[in-house]
Amino acid sequence: MLSTKSKFLLNKGIAIWNYPNGSRWVVKYKDKYYQITDDGTGNGFYSKGEPHQLSENEAKEILSIDEKSWNEAVSKFGWEPIEEYFEKTIK
Repeated sequence: MLSTKSKFLLNKGIAIWNYPNGSRWVVKYKDKYYQITDDGTGNGFYSKGEPHQLSENEAKEILSIDEKSWNEAVSKFGWEPIEEYFEKTIK
């Protein structure tokens, strides 16, 4: 069950869905990033549905696990290609 604030961010922000089993989004709204998670049960047992603010680096870490999500972030958020991100972050 998503909170009212989460629904607002999903409707007004730029959202990228990123979770194969359930629902997880990274949303950009007013130059801030948020993670929104919904376990799909509707009872809030595993997730309260409240947005969690992220740094840009945290948002990149989350989206870097899936190339499709990353490519969507390249077009929607203006991020660098995933190869450049990995070159900078993998030491």
